[in-house]
Amino acid sequence: MKKILALLMVLFFVSVAWADEKSTTEEESLKSICPKTQMADKCLYCHVAPSFKLKEADPNAIYDYPFVGANHKFHFQFDTNGKPIAAYFVMTDVDAFDLQKVMNYLDRHGVNRLIIELFTPGGSLMDAYKSVGLIRHWQSQGNIVETRCYGLAASAGFLIFASGTRGARFIAPQAELMWHELQTLTVFNVESPSDKEDEAKVLRHLQDGANSWLAEVSGKTKKEIDELVYKKEFWINGIEAVEFGFADSLLK
Repeated sequence: MKKILALLMVLFFVSVAWADEKSTTEEESLKSICPKTQMADKCLYCHVAPSFKLKEADPNAIYDYPFVGANHKFHFQFDTNGKPIAAYFVMTDVDAFDLQKVMNYLDRHGVNRLIIELFTPGGSLMDAYKSVGLIRHWQSQGNIVETRCYGLAASAGFLIFASGTRGARFIAPQAELMWHELQTLTVFNVESPSDKEDEAKVLRHLQDGANSWLAEVSGKTKKEIDELVYKKEFWINGIEAVEFGFADSLLK
């Protein structure tokens, strides 16, 4: 009987000790839960030592952005509540299909402002025409396309820069825009004089169309633009671009 009582007393003290240990563990666990993030342990995952301020979260991390090529960059811009209000697209290659993917993505997310930064030596005229057509169509739906140039927007890039929404075409004073006569390159191609004449007619048709469009979006006439690019390249810096009406304001 005494052995049984002794055994019961041992079990009682063990259970009390276990309860005390469990209580202490629970209290310590509750103390280790961050009051801001409600996460236990791994404090430095969310905080920065030694101040233990919360780390700055990247609001872009939750979005599955469209793939726009290795040289292009795309991200959202946010308001103070973390809501996307605009998109920033750096275009280094003139690629209309990447631009189309970006615009479709913005439509899905209800974002109606696109900032296109041009930093490009140019590209295909037809790619530029498709890009301009996409921009104009998107603008016709009440959206805004802001264009920016900090360095260079040449040739086809010039056309895309000029297609930005009026009042939202910005350029740095030292940046350069360039337009020129259309160029073709053929290698080991045997052609007759009549072939060359036909090719010249097509090129003149395309040149007239591009120069006419640039006259529409600037302060220059088509005749003036024809003269500026005849047998030479037409280079202007940011200050001149504003004076000529190809840009609206200077970036500071």
